Amino acid sequence: MRKTSVSFLVALLALTAGCSLNDLLKLAGADTSASCTADDTHVVSANVSGVAFDDCTVSATGAPSSSFVISANSGDAVPSTLTITMSGAGTAGEYKLGGDTADGDDNGVFIKGDELLGEDTEAASYKTKEDVESGTVTLTEVTDARLVGTFSFTATNQVDETKTLEVTDGAFDVAF
Repeated sequence: MRKTSVSFLVALLALTAGCSLNDLLKLAGADTSASCTADDTHVVSANVSGVAFDDCTVSATGAPSSSFVISANSGDAVPSTLTITMSGAGTAGEYKLGGDTADGDDNGVFIKGDELLGEDTEAASYKTKEDVESGTVTLTEVTDARLVGTFSFTATNQVDETKTLEVTDGAFDVAF
């Protein structure tokens, strides 16, 4: 009996060694589908290192004509978060993320949800570098009630700067 249990555990470890948390939850029979409701007033989409990021909940705070924060959470069993912060944008046009921006702390941040369950949540945080331009936000519609645009950026791990991820094909359409 003991030999069978050990063999089973070794086989189980071999099968799950390369699995993500979502994969393991699915193996355990957990529901890993998104439990969110579509919201046409707030839409954010992007590819994160080639993987589609689909929004589940989106919040937009501030004022489109000055400073704003757009934050989107995925609907995964263990969600990830994508955030764009802009200071002093105000009008349609292209704005830089990271680097020495004239308007302050304009940045992009991505937090990998599957790493948030670990004790070192900072290791899961990726952000545009403050000393290097590392992305753009293009605002195509700016009103007091709505903000529409596109974005892309390279984000660096906040603990291990040798790790980066690419956020591409980003788009948002949010109401304020």
